[in-house]
Amino acid sequence: MPPHPIEGSNVFSGINGANGRGCSSTGDAKLRSLSSDAEELRDLLTRVTSKLVNYIEDCQREQAMAGPICDPQELVRRCDIAVPEGEGRGIEGVSHDLDTLLDNSIKTWNPGFMHKLYASTNPIGVISELVLGVMNNNAHVYTACPISSIIEDDLAKTLGRRIGWDSSICGGLTCPGGANSNILALVAARNFAFPSLREVGFAVAVARGELNGCIPAVFTSANAHYSIQKAAVTSGIGLANVIKVPCDSQGAMDPAALDRMLTLAAEHGYKPFFVNATAGTTVLGAFDPLEAIADICAKHNVWMHVDGSWGGPILLFPPERHNHKQQQQQEEVEVGAENSRRAAAPAVVRDLDSLMRGLRRADSVTLNPHKLMGVPLQCSYLLVRRGLGWLKRQVGMNASYLFHDDDVSATYDIGDASLGCGRRPDALKLWMAWRYYGASWFSERIAYTLHLSQELARQVAARSPRFRLLVAPPSTTVCFWYVPPALRPSVAAKISNDDLARLHFAELDGATKRIHAPLIKRGRVLIDYATASVWQDGSADTSTNVSGVPKFTTFDAYIGEHYAEQRLPAFFRIPLNSPRVPEAFLGQLLDEIELVSAELYPEGDN
Repeated sequence: MPPHPIEGSNVFSGINGANGRGCSSTGDAKLRSLSSDAEELRDLLTRVTSKLVNYIEDCQREQAMAGPICDPQELVRRCDIAVPEGEGRGIEGVSHDLDTLLDNSIKTWNPGFMHKLYASTNPIGVISELVLGVMNNNAHVYTACPISSIIEDDLAKTLGRRIGWDSSICGGLTCPGGANSNILALVAARNFAFPSLREVGFAVAVARGELNGCIPAVFTSANAHYSIQKAAVTSGIGLANVIKVPCDSQGAMDPAALDRMLTLAAEHGYKPFFVNATAGTTVLGAFDPLEAIADICAKHNVWMHVDGSWGGPILLFPPERHNHKQQQQQEEVEVGAENSRRAAAPAVVRDLDSLMRGLRRADSVTLNPHKLMGVPLQCSYLLVRRGLGWLKRQVGMNASYLFHDDDVSATYDIGDASLGCGRRPDALKLWMAWRYYGASWFSERIAYTLHLSQELARQVAARSPRFRLLVAPPSTTVCFWYVPPALRPSVAAKISNDDLARLHFAELDGATKRIHAPLIKRGRVLIDYATASVWQDGSADTSTNVSGVPKFTTFDAYIGEHYAEQRLPAFFRIPLNSPRVPEAFLGQLLDEIELVSAELYPEGDN
């Protein structure tokens, strides 16, 4: 039997390892006494703090690189990542490993990192992560995580109050990412709509006739995040019963199509129970018309969920509409000959009142502070209008070994409202940032990123015909094409975006992908590309689409008959979410794309 790790080690005597730091720098296998933890941590922090601060400084110096991104095989060859089988490497090894990690990481503190919907955190965010590590609390029950539990609950109510809900009823909890928040929302809504499924599952419920022959169905926009499909798989609904609603030319859900398709669903054996609306789509940054969707959900008596993972903070922490630089900007942003207009503010700001009226009628909302609000990954809230107790009744198991109803603190046992057990108290990261900066800082941060999106769109339009804006940015995402030289006469002739994409799909799609690969290998900027679809409503008489359609067989067939889908060629997608991006850098971003394109298209006027 091996010796007990504590016995005989003079735990409380202050006797440390060979070098007075618990473990020698040469990796001697010495047991550390518990009383040395504070001293060992102090030593480690002393060693690594300067490295971390220097790393951030290096990321933000002029001409610093955001990448580059190398092939995985090259990274495996270059880095020693094998863990030791025997003795560890001690402090010197940690110092070397930290160099390896930082040297080979993506530099999110660099303004050139525009690759995803998040960027670096901020100094208080770093501190909050350190605090969580020191505390190492588990936020499943109050008795294991008291202060964090009441903070998580209070923040959920505070956010709910900003939505417009009754803070004495509403509640919520953090989940490990927006996808998990969406999954939890759909599972809870399914159990609420079909209580027998929670107890006996689909097979027995169908056999007993408890679903009345109906097929549970989920409705979401065709441009929504794929986590809704994952949620349908997780909950047993199935991918075939996720109905994708067409979107308009700006990428937002078509409410008329939603209304028609919900009616068709009820007439053809489906039971719609969940509609997912998006506040800030992943690709285009579009906001679905929440107020119109709320009316439709009320009409059809279905759960309304709003995935605000990306754009939700814009609604909860709106920019000051009359104080910001973007309100002084009145330049025209041209989006094809058919869509030229002044863009004094993005659509989300112009439509803010209507969006908020719709949001407050939602049953649940996902919000990701780790995106536009700069909180460290991961921090995602699922907010529920009916409250945390309601959520527990839908998904909770009330495991008696963990959750004790007779405890006065049981209300704060948040874990039973999740789909797991152990939980990191991620709400503390939002709480510390909010306490440190204040709510006005979030609004200012969002206002600046909205201004950046408008300014980048203006600069893209100014570089026509070498670039072509896809749509006027509805929020903080800017999407555009690089136009190869052979297509520039068409662009100069004011061809519409629809015709440009239809007639020259292969050329635009190929150019985007061809430029992207060397661009990210250079590493000065890290951006990504994406694709999307838009639809045109081809229905001549919408009343005939609502009832008695003999040709209806599937929703795909219905959409194909009544809507014209246009798949867009791959385009560059720039999500702007960091206050560390100076306005002057936007021109450098476009310069970098042109520099790479000049090597690929040397005959062009770059």
